Amino acid sequence: MKKLMFFVTSLKTGGSEKACVRTANALVPFFDITVCTLFGGGALQKELSPQVNVKSVFPRFIRGAAHIASYIPPEICHKLFIGGGYDIEIAVGDGLESHIVSGSKNKNKYSWIHMDVRFHGNDKSKKTDKRFSSFKRIICVSETAKHGFISKFGFGGKLEVAYTPVDADEIISKSNEKSDVSCPFDGDFYISVGRLEDVKGFDRLIEAVAANDGVRLVIVGDGTRRKALAERIERVGAGERIFLAGNSENPYPLMKRAKAYICSSLNESFGFAPVEAMALGIPVISTRCGGVEEILNSDNSGILCDNSVDGLRKAIADFESGKLKTDKAAAETRARDFSPEKCLKKFIETVE
Repeated sequence: MKKLMFFVTSLKTGGSEKACVRTANALVPFFDITVCTLFGGGALQKELSPQVNVKSVFPRFIRGAAHIASYIPPEICHKLFIGGGYDIEIAVGDGLESHIVSGSKNKNKYSWIHMDVRFHGNDKSKKTDKRFSSFKRIICVSETAKHGFISKFGFGGKLEVAYTPVDADEIISKSNEKSDVSCPFDGDFYISVGRLEDVKGFDRLIEAVAANDGVRLVIVGDGTRRKALAERIERVGAGERIFLAGNSENPYPLMKRAKAYICSSLNESFGFAPVEAMALGIPVISTRCGGVEEILNSDNSGILCDNSVDGLRKAIADFESGKLKTDKAAAETRARDFSPEKCLKKFIETVE
């Protein structure tokens, strides 16, 4: 079997990290897989299949190490951190990961883009031009990510789109386990899952929910904005209706109980949680934020609203009144379009 290596900064909880773990596990039958991390011990590391080899440069996070590495020539970084012996090398991210993997002498190396780079990451420069020109292909997780990359960096001839797999059967199975979240709400509530960071738009979601009397919301996740969001909840007088649940290793039992899932992001390159909610038959309401628009693309599989507080407020109000509805069967069918069987075929074709 060919030896395929993913290089990622860490396996902390995040979209690109989750994509790396899920894809590595799904590729086990086809490749000898190694996941190489700069920092070991991330929360998602334990979700890797026992058949996936794990290699960590540092056993745990070291402050400043990633910043220093970004200034070291990629050839030296690659030799120090990764070494040789792999047939295929994939950088999980456009920044430090791609910087380091670009230093490989291996011709079969790829940059895997998980975000809309128009809103994140490095600016275009001679350094980024040299970095991305070294890759055989640049893989994007959605058309949104692809168009964003082209508009910022170019390299249109190198780009391929391969959606990240979501195993609906696994999500359904996990939803039948015991929840690790103590939810204070017995009746109807909405749910949203994600890092408590500005890009997820939770501040706007809080405002929109507060403006709809009687509506309750659970937000699952943690991040640097937790304190600010908690203060905002109190400020708008919604302390009895909006609950910050913190991190959850398995949010699906709680998600299955919700009346709808809400994505309030400013921008998304893909969107795991909306697909997972659809797999569970839960209605999805989302801002028009890029990647999720590709997911909710037809057959009334979800509700799209303006990317604003008022857009969210109105969508929630219309869903509450019955003016807006989704088709459960269509949503479940659409979620299956992102099955490992369908998504991995394109990914394997690209790296082969």
